[in-house]
Amino acid sequence: MGAPPSSIGNFGKDTDNWMWPRHTGDFSMFRIYAGKDNKPAAYSPENVPYKPKKSLSIAMNGMKEGDFTMVFGFPGRTTEYLPSEAVNQIMTVNDPAKISIRDKALAVIDQYMRSDEAIKIQYASKYASISNAWKKWQGEVLGLTNTNALAKKQNYEAEYSRLLNNNPALKANYGNVLNQLNEAYKKIKNFALTRDYYLETTSKIELFNVVQRIRALNSKKINPSTLKR
Repeated sequence: MGAPPSSIGNFGKDTDNWMWPRHTGDFSMFRIYAGKDNKPAAYSPENVPYKPKKSLSIAMNGMKEGDFTMVFGFPGRTTEYLPSEAVNQIMTVNDPAKISIRDKALAVIDQYMRSDEAIKIQYASKYASISNAWKKWQGEVLGLTNTNALAKKQNYEAEYSRLLNNNPALKANYGNVLNQLNEAYKKIKNFALTRDYYLETTSKIELFNVVQRIRALNSKKINPSTLKR
């Protein structure tokens, strides 16, 4: 297994994070082993590197207009269809609260990282993890504000309602859906903010994670002495 040096794998660091284009060599390489017959096999010192029938080649001559391009991935979930009240809360309540909390957390960690090289190394991964979503939320607020996204969403909903009102059959089934969604988000506003405060503070206390693991072991009646480190 190989990984790029941090100067390549994390080039640009937080400045480039969540930005486009992002100049980073964030990759890893793995060598897969197989039996001497090139088929799957249990671990053995006699195993040899697997030889695939086909492999991707690296073009050393660059690209040209019309070259095939393949983009793959799976978004998992989307917030494209959130109602306007949800967008408003993300932009003015939830994201700003989470950003503020992480501002303070990162400031404390940064202070100690700058004071000691050993601490800097020990907390580098934790600092990067905390700053990841912190940078994303700042970009969300900036993007939603600069593009006037809330007004656009409200205009979209107004047009949706107009078209719905012109169709009696659809109105009978879906006429109240949009209003119900927006009202539901208004009702959970304070609860959502409380949830975010909890997730950004109390749930981040690492001692609690240790306690939860011990409780999980106890509930499963597992003898900790039998666990491998």
